Amino acid sequence: MTSSNKREGSLGRITAKVLRWNATLVCEYPWSMIAVTTIFTLICSIKIPFTQIQDDFKLGYTPADARSLVEMKIYNDFARGGPLTLFLFLMAADGGSMIRMKQLNETVKIIEEIGTQLKMRNQSFYDICTSFCDVNEPVVQFRNGMMLKSVSSGDASGALFDNLSLRYPIMTSLGYEFDLSPNFHGVETYEEGEEPKQAFTNIKYVKVIMLIVRVDKPDSWTDEDANRWDAAIRKRFNEDYNTSVLVPRAFSFPFFEEEVTRASLTAFPYVFVGLIIMVVFSVVTVTISAWYLHHWTLYKMVLATMACITPIMATASCLGLLFWCGLRFASVLLITPFLLLAIGVDDAYIIINAWGMICVERTRHPVPGDTLHSRITKVLHDAGPSITLTSLTNMLAFAVGAYSATPEIQLFCIANAVAMFFDLVYTVILYMPVLVICARCEKKPEGPDTRHSFSEMSHFCSSYCKWLSSGYTSICMLLIMCAYWSISIYGIKHITPNIQPSKLVIIGSPMEQLLHMRDKYVQSEYLFVTVIVGNAGNLTDPRRRQRIHSMVEQFESMPECNGQRFTYFWMRDYDRFMSTSGADIQMDEDSRAESSPYSSQSIQEFLQWSENKIWGSFIVFDNNTKSIPKFSLVVRYHGPHIVQFTEKLRMLKEWRAIAENYTDLSATIYNDDAVFTDQIESLIPRTSQSTLYCFACMLLLCSVFMPNLIAVFAASVPIVSIFIGVAGFMTLWHVDLDPISMMALILSIGMSVDYLAHITYHYYNISMFHPSMSSVEVMQHALSNIAYPLLQCCLSNVFFVLCLLFVNTYITRVIVKTVLLVVFFGSMHALVIIPAFLCAFSKWRFKTVVQPVIPTKENR
Repeated sequence: MTSSNKREGSLGRITAKVLRWNATLVCEYPWSMIAVTTIFTLICSIKIPFTQIQDDFKLGYTPADARSLVEMKIYNDFARGGPLTLFLFLMAADGGSMIRMKQLNETVKIIEEIGTQLKMRNQSFYDICTSFCDVNEPVVQFRNGMMLKSVSSGDASGALFDNLSLRYPIMTSLGYEFDLSPNFHGVETYEEGEEPKQAFTNIKYVKVIMLIVRVDKPDSWTDEDANRWDAAIRKRFNEDYNTSVLVPRAFSFPFFEEEVTRASLTAFPYVFVGLIIMVVFSVVTVTISAWYLHHWTLYKMVLATMACITPIMATASCLGLLFWCGLRFASVLLITPFLLLAIGVDDAYIIINAWGMICVERTRHPVPGDTLHSRITKVLHDAGPSITLTSLTNMLAFAVGAYSATPEIQLFCIANAVAMFFDLVYTVILYMPVLVICARCEKKPEGPDTRHSFSEMSHFCSSYCKWLSSGYTSICMLLIMCAYWSISIYGIKHITPNIQPSKLVIIGSPMEQLLHMRDKYVQSEYLFVTVIVGNAGNLTDPRRRQRIHSMVEQFESMPECNGQRFTYFWMRDYDRFMSTSGADIQMDEDSRAESSPYSSQSIQEFLQWSENKIWGSFIVFDNNTKSIPKFSLVVRYHGPHIVQFTEKLRMLKEWRAIAENYTDLSATIYNDDAVFTDQIESLIPRTSQSTLYCFACMLLLCSVFMPNLIAVFAASVPIVSIFIGVAGFMTLWHVDLDPISMMALILSIGMSVDYLAHITYHYYNISMFHPSMSSVEVMQHALSNIAYPLLQCCLSNVFFVLCLLFVNTYITRVIVKTVLLVVFFGSMHALVIIPAFLCAFSKWRFKTVVQPVIPTKENR
């Protein structure tokens, strides 16, 4: 025996020793183990209701190495923590245009209400705003202009308002220009020459007026104050506002966070619905099995019910303990009970089936010294390694997902990996003691002989296995698999990485509608990038200024750019300010020096003018050096396709490429959606990497538990086949590749092993102890032992996840689709493809490399 085989033999003996020790423990102290486990569960789970849900949607779905995180940090440092921002979308209640006087008047009232009446700490928006107080002024001026035009229409005094132009996108009033495009969206204008003579503006129709509420958080406000102020505005206009003129909808990032949390919370009550479904299913299927074996007692219902309760207790203990250890309670963890109940109940089904088979076998063929301890030992000998293998594969699948996922999904994977471990432990320290107590209470059933039933089942299994071993069947299976692989690969070729924040909220919710409205009417016309110049240098140097202007012009040269006129760039306004004021003011030589271009005094004078107040948020002025070390500018873009994240990724790359050409300026770009956009390129590499690592772990585990080349091949290669099928058919089922579907694909690998490992391990184990049997006979015994609990696992997973269809969220729909595909493909591979493969290789019998369990008197 080689050293490798010795190591494998040692692992087998250690596993056997642990299982025998556990059998002794549960037989001698069942009540004590149940009591200790229950008390531990209560201590851990009491933490759950007192732990507040905390989600991190800004960074939680972005890879830790994403460039956007660095850009966000630079932006937050520049903006001193980031402004408080809220958008209010206003639409006409009758679906008409928003530039009618009734709608405009109501809009101006809302602007005034936000500015003066909605207060926090007795401070209104106008009390705390600094640079963006007049950001909605174009709406007010347009309303005033429409009012003046309507009053003066047909009047001789109308000539007084000839200098008032209400044209879109730039209107003029009293010599001042106002940009309407940030506020007016879904705009339709008259073509040249089609404008009616009586029209006051070239605007034909406006679908949405967007009001922008932006302010730096006052130093006297806490984060809770800011959130309450934001919530007060949202409540006023999303819930309390009621007129027949306008339909307002407020949008802010705190609102988005609340909606994502609400989406996760809607799924949680269905855990109890799923639990009831699972209990009913378990009782029915366990009763059918026991009735068939003529071994039914009332205590079978207890075992069936505990099969569902055990995973729930394991989940409660796991999450509670993790929260006690400081793990953040993310709302995505509310999905964990669903997954563990769907996956964890499988172990109990296998144990129940093994127990029933052993009881019937011992009844038909009595064994000298037959004791409860020997039967429990035999149960753990037959089922223990199998459920251990599948539990470890599930744990490793989630562990691999945690290694390569985004922080929020990483948290989800860590919790599920630990929960899988708890479920394995609870199966042997909680469920097995319940089995012992039920076995002690059961009376030996009196009923008809089971040999007739066994004969019928044996005949069916024998005929089925002979059919699987025929050459005709092998050819048919090969053709079917080729068609299956072809369709799957076709689907994989059409995988599209796609990120949509709307996938995180309830389908059809107000937030989803707001995000849709934002994409359709706002972002297609008003996408912008913030450019931060971290090293402005000496602005009095014309060459330095020329370098900065060159960079700005390069950003504006992109075909999607709205144009130089719509760029927020303070230096251009400053140059106009200096050219105007310099021509009107006579100064002596000293004053002229102090007010020279880009001197500290001239810049301060520029910022003091009311119309230039907005630039205070774009400039960092150092009072010590009397200079501008850094500043920002905003360039705007438009286009029908730039709302798509693939297009945003293209533009993000171009923006970064431009910034990289100006490292001497320490130029950095920032875009709100970059944290999502950055995920697109990493999705396929990360998914491929996770899949490869996960498959390697599965291969290693199968090699440890089944040290035989054919067995490892039969258990591991179908994992790839199922993964290809799930990935391809999910694409054909209209599921894009995103962090959620990536998590689901990793989950599919772990779940698929549950089906494959059970049948392969039983086939391998029977071959070890019955080397004289043919492959058809071995498969017949393996299927008679494992086929029914496998069908129970399949159907229980299907029935349970179907209750998630009542939860109208994207993540639950992806989980449902994934589980259904895994169940279908996994059961086909486990009950048809693998048996056909193993039967076809009848001349390549498993050789006894190592027997993982050494028979003893207890398990003979």
